[in-house]
Amino acid sequence: MEQTASSRQHAVDRKPKTLFKAVFVKRFALEAVCALVLGAALGACSAAPDSRWEKARGVIVVAFDKNNEDFGSTEASPQIKTIVPPATTLDSLPVPPRRAGYRFVEWNTAHDGSGETFTEQTSPRESVLIVYARWKPALEVDIVPNTKALTPLKQGAYNEFSSSFSVRVSGFQSEAHAQATWLGVAPLPGVFIQSIGYTAAERTQTAVVSISYDGSTAFPEGFAALRLYLLNVPQDYALEEPLIALVAIRDGRTPNTPIPLDADNLEHFRVYANTPEGLERHYQLTENVTLPSTPNNWTAIGTPAAPFTGSFDGQNHTISNLQIDTYSDDQGFFGRIRGKGAKIKNLGLKGGSVQGRNYVGGVAGRNEEGTVQNCSFTGNVSGGADAYAGGVVGWNSGMVQNSYATGSVYTHSSVGGVVGKNEGTVQNCHATGGVGRAGGLYAGGVVGWNSGMVQNSYATGGVYTHSSVGGVVGWNEGGTVQNSYATGNVSGSGSDIGGVVGRNARGTVRNCYATGNVSGRDNSIGGVVGSGGTVQNCYATGSVSGGWYVGGIAGLAGVQNSVALVPSVKQRMNDGLSVTRIAYSTALTNNHARLMEVRHGVQEDGSGGTEKSPLVSGSSSADGQTVQAGTGAGQYNNPLFWTETMGWNFAEDGEWAWGADKLPILRDVGAVLGP
Repeated sequence: MEQTASSRQHAVDRKPKTLFKAVFVKRFALEAVCALVLGAALGACSAAPDSRWEKARGVIVVAFDKNNEDFGSTEASPQIKTIVPPATTLDSLPVPPRRAGYRFVEWNTAHDGSGETFTEQTSPRESVLIVYARWKPALEVDIVPNTKALTPLKQGAYNEFSSSFSVRVSGFQSEAHAQATWLGVAPLPGVFIQSIGYTAAERTQTAVVSISYDGSTAFPEGFAALRLYLLNVPQDYALEEPLIALVAIRDGRTPNTPIPLDADNLEHFRVYANTPEGLERHYQLTENVTLPSTPNNWTAIGTPAAPFTGSFDGQNHTISNLQIDTYSDDQGFFGRIRGKGAKIKNLGLKGGSVQGRNYVGGVAGRNEEGTVQNCSFTGNVSGGADAYAGGVVGWNSGMVQNSYATGSVYTHSSVGGVVGKNEGTVQNCHATGGVGRAGGLYAGGVVGWNSGMVQNSYATGGVYTHSSVGGVVGWNEGGTVQNSYATGNVSGSGSDIGGVVGRNARGTVRNCYATGNVSGRDNSIGGVVGSGGTVQNCYATGSVSGGWYVGGIAGLAGVQNSVALVPSVKQRMNDGLSVTRIAYSTALTNNHARLMEVRHGVQEDGSGGTEKSPLVSGSSSADGQTVQAGTGAGQYNNPLFWTETMGWNFAEDGEWAWGADKLPILRDVGAVLGP
């Protein structure tokens, strides 16, 4: 039926009356509830009726109405509270109610918010008072932080000083409201607003904020807290403040805020890390990176005049194809690092090669009191005439641990599979590549020249040079080599050549063994040590041959509690005294040797010669006490021989364990984690 203008006007006029009626009915119902509450309060009094009214006089009942029609809310409505004289105000207000899409603003004496604000300090003037929750539409703000941290790295067009974050504001009642709203950002030292772009759609305003960082301000927490403001927002909306945008900033000033590195910025890291500021900072590799396939694709970080003093954590990622070819000192991924705070860790360098003059290593050319930990290099290393070259570090006076190298290391002097020259500590390391160069000095499977500590390490590659050649250490100058072994062949064209240590000058070699063959042209050739110092609790199983002073354990050295299990000891010099099953020395204690071929006056190819006779037998003699092969009592394939006769420690916390080939092996040697 067609609606007339009169009927339409009647419907319009009826809406306010209907609303008024609903409010009136609701108020009447609430007043009835309040009367019941007041009546209950009166009924609780034990005095006579007149006395009860006297006591109840002045009691005020306040009803708190949630003032919305949403169902499923957990808040009761109304909530009733009373004010009993002599109190004139409430001790507390109810917990603010909740309403989907709205935010509670206040309690008000009018349902439409036109009345007075009701608080804990309000003194009601009526005995029964109804207050109403006041609501505003709620704006929801989502802040999406910058996905890539701001850093100090910058070179040419590449700039990590800049980044951006976005702010999305939703819940507007109209598109006009969304479009009218804009964003303000409070100033913060070191961080600058470059631009703000806006996009309004579907009653939502999105602002993209471009920011920059000038590198002058430190942010030790790793982020900057920018305070944001929504401006020009209609008063009809409620908003939780303050709004804070956390902008990720990694300035590398502390180990807790390292500068993140990846394929995009590794080259710029190299440039920045060689600046005065960059040499002190801390860095963290976040992904595997392959360097360009070009010659000399890297310049070492840190020089003698300006060493690297910060830290670099590879996080067990790898960098492939490192290529350095220069006749300069201090070459490697890092050139020179210095100080107890300098640390390179958890980094794998795959393939490539590093060539320099002196102090050359895959990871670092020279480490002065710093730490290289859990690192590896699988490429080749070579140095010049003086050198100090190692597969991991060229020269070390700090700590190198849990690290390894698999490539070849070639140089003239002080060349090692892991470290070229060590004045600090090398532990839990290993090398598998060949080491040495014809005509050189001080070559070792793990360390070339050592005056510090080498422990729990091993080498499996062959070692060769002229003199001072060892399966683990070439020259040990007053240092200690312990709990270490070598399995590769060791050879030299000169003297002081040993399966574990070549020249042991006033040093100590203990709890070590060698299984490779040992050969030298001149004097002092031994299955464990070529010459010098003290040898304790060691054994050897490879054949030994040399010019003169040739022994199954040592050519010339004091030996204690050691066992020669080599098949033969051969000497070219026709002198039966200087060829021994153990060593040529007067400092010999509790040593044993298997039955073996001992000859002197042999040819270059090891043939011919004369069998040594008689042997100078006895546990404190040059040829040691004879021990038989086998698993019977007193035989060397029986663990009791090593524990009872030799006194070696096979306890769970000891150095030795029993191997599958029925010979002792070392525990926890060369344990390496990571890349």
